[in-house]
Amino acid sequence: MRRMESINGVLQKEVSDVLLFDLNDPRLAKLITVTRVQTSNDLKYAKIYVSILDDSSAKDTVEEIMAVLNGASGFISKKIKGKIKFKTVPHLAFSLDNSINDGMKILDILEQVSYPISGEK
Repeated sequence: MRRMESINGVLQKEVSDVLLFDLNDPRLAKLITVTRVQTSNDLKYAKIYVSILDDSSAKDTVEEIMAVLNGASGFISKKIKGKIKFKTVPHLAFSLDNSINDGMKILDILEQVSYPISGEK
């Protein structure tokens, strides 16, 4: 179990670094965060969960960013191949993680709700 956690952590860091420093696509100008990585037991596949923080949160923009990331998975794999000590780099598949945006929406809703102070009517 610890081995998989370690592998996922290494992949998360290296993919994050490639997205930050090596992937120069203007469509990826939004803040993209790798939230977690889930690698298959045979280490052939890795699902990379990303969160996209954007004020507009336009669905077509998010879909375009996800298409760019999945299209660049080969490039990202090549970039991290020399940085990690795995026999092979898993096939990378990117998936959207909405948990951060959902949490922000819930916090906004909670801030709008006013609770009466106990003892007062």
